[in-house]
Amino acid sequence: MSAPLSKVLTLPPMEKNKKNTKQFSKDSRVIPSSNIQNIYSLYTSEFANLEIANLKYYLESSRKGLNFWKSLLFEYIRRIDLRISAVCQTRKLSVLGKSYSVECSDVLLKDFTEKFISGFSNLENFFTDIVESSIQGLSVFEINYKLCGDKIYPEDIRRIQNHLIVYDDIAEEYSVLDALKTSAINLRLAATGINDRVDIHSLPLLDINEDKLLEVHSFDGDNPNGFLNGCIDSLILAYFFKSYSVKDWQIFIEKFASPTVIGKYSALNQHDKNSLILAIQNLKNNASAVVPGEADIIFRGDENKGEGSAIFNSNIDFWNNEITIRVLGQNLTTSLDNKGSYAAAQVHNAVRHDIIQGDLNLIEGTMNRLIKKVIDLNFADVKEYPKFNFSL
Repeated sequence: MSAPLSKVLTLPPMEKNKKNTKQFSKDSRVIPSSNIQNIYSLYTSEFANLEIANLKYYLESSRKGLNFWKSLLFEYIRRIDLRISAVCQTRKLSVLGKSYSVECSDVLLKDFTEKFISGFSNLENFFTDIVESSIQGLSVFEINYKLCGDKIYPEDIRRIQNHLIVYDDIAEEYSVLDALKTSAINLRLAATGINDRVDIHSLPLLDINEDKLLEVHSFDGDNPNGFLNGCIDSLILAYFFKSYSVKDWQIFIEKFASPTVIGKYSALNQHDKNSLILAIQNLKNNASAVVPGEADIIFRGDENKGEGSAIFNSNIDFWNNEITIRVLGQNLTTSLDNKGSYAAAQVHNAVRHDIIQGDLNLIEGTMNRLIKKVIDLNFADVKEYPKFNFSL
């Protein structure tokens, strides 16, 4: 990812830092802001009726380094599953509204750092996107720079969508798919590479200056392939198993929510039988029906439908609780029922606080790596780098 950018702007050299001769584009965005090619249409049509074989293929491709299908599937799931959407949003929003400070004994570096941080138009989005790495295992950002006087400032930072990231396990590095040149054929051929690996170099990749990229890895897992860390795999599987119960419950409700209608007759001619059948069918939409005189309609309920409904509901609740625990570490702060004591709720809240603190630590570490990257672009012989800290 270390190729030079197009439309370059050569920065004036400075006595203290020869790195300022590096080149950055005037419009430094390499990843398009809008999805010009509707890359989602390549495979999302099969998500609605996902088969276990396809799910296995998506997870296996991600293990090999091609995260395209798994990432798109997760975004699809997050849009339609209320519990997964809610707990992921809760996890990310929990880090907002915290005060922070920049500490450094060098006043010049401290003021420079505070200036470029305050100049971010999307700082809170950046924080929540960092926490996204705890969910998906990895976040890769593109840093867009601007030149102000003789200094290089990061103007904004945007997360590159995970379905565009590929991992080369030999070089142990990440690359970015060129969305405008990616096709279904490219992806399928790459995923069927030899030696249990994805043929990364057969895919159309973008050339991005390494100073424009910032990787953030989840604390949850130490696999060098970041796609295998985080919560994402367990959330996808939980959704998949829960969806079986939802579908079966819908069938059950359609069958047993209304009583079974039975038409009885003794000696009716064919015309009267047809009238009886039509009357029964009309009862599905109307509360009244006209039947022949020698016919009768009775309604028979199912004595066990309450138990059946409870089984489906219990199974869905089980998976919803598992999803909540996986993302938030506990479920008493999100589940409103009569179970659990005040002491248990306090323990669960403490667990949630620990997870929030972990996410804040992840943001601090990421901000300090970003600060070092920007400082090195502007200053030489730095003895003490500014430190970003959230206030307790």
